[in-house]
Amino acid sequence: MDKKKNLLALERTFDVIRFIITILVILSLVYLGVHFFRKGYDFVLKRNEVKDMEIAINISPSNEYEVKIPWGYSTDDIAAMLKDEGFIDNVFLFSIWSKFIGYEGKYTAGVHIVDKTENYNTLDGYEKLMYILSRNPKKKPDVKVFIPEGSTWHQTEKILINAGIPIDDAFWEVAKNYKYDYEFMKYTLEDMKDKDRSNMFEGYLFPDTYIMDPEAS
Repeated sequence: MDKKKNLLALERTFDVIRFIITILVILSLVYLGVHFFRKGYDFVLKRNEVKDMEIAINISPSNEYEVKIPWGYSTDDIAAMLKDEGFIDNVFLFSIWSKFIGYEGKYTAGVHIVDKTENYNTLDGYEKLMYILSRNPKKKPDVKVFIPEGSTWHQTEKILINAGIPIDDAFWEVAKNYKYDYEFMKYTLEDMKDKDRSNMFEGYLFPDTYIMDPEAS
């Protein structure tokens, strides 16, 4: 009987020990998790403190290279473009590193200046590119285009071409066939059938002076 009691007492002791060990392990894991999270968070904050980095500000004019980010480009698109232009080798690594150090969604469309002689194909180089491409782009001279009242679509096309705005087949394709949600477009489609109109916008172009970027796509 005493032996059985001793065994039960021993089992309870082991249960208590196991419970204590489990609690200690959980607390240790929580501590390590918090510790590494704070370390990682501090690391990201330090990597993002780039206000005084002055990266690539003093590029020699002879070494300047223009990198143009089109509107709507994602990080993956930018990485692929940088690879095509020979600045990086690894699109996946650039995209992941961009997210990790906080540049995701911060890139700005437009023309940016990088140093064509510098090796950017390292993690530090990636960060330099990310910093440059997230700053304000290089300003390009805009073009003022005046559309007089009563201008037809063909006349407007000539005005744009004379102002240096590139016009291609897509210009007419959009005018004739693109499906818009505007209410008045329903009636213009009927007019096109009844009156043999060349496009949906004839008569709807607002006369005004427009500021345009000749390099915008």
